[in-house]
Amino acid sequence: MTLCLATSRENASMVVRRLVGDPIWVRRIVGWRTALPERVARAVRGSVVQAYLEQVDNNPCYSRWFADRPELRPDVGD
Repeated sequence: MTLCLATSRENASMVVRRLVGDPIWVRRIVGWRTALPERVARAVRGSVVQAYLEQVDNNPCYSRWFADRPELRPDVGD
């Protein structure tokens, strides 16, 4: 048994199961230099958010958990 990313894909040698409750939280932060134009920073953030959201369905257990918590879904247009 080991901790893994909730977005990990199951395979023949690994299954992913959630722990009871919400015991582990991870916050992802995207940073950039202040000299970077705001439009570029927003585009980078949007790409990162979209890429993460595309991974949510890799694991049905996580997908259900994530769907039950709409407050955690970032706005891609932010």
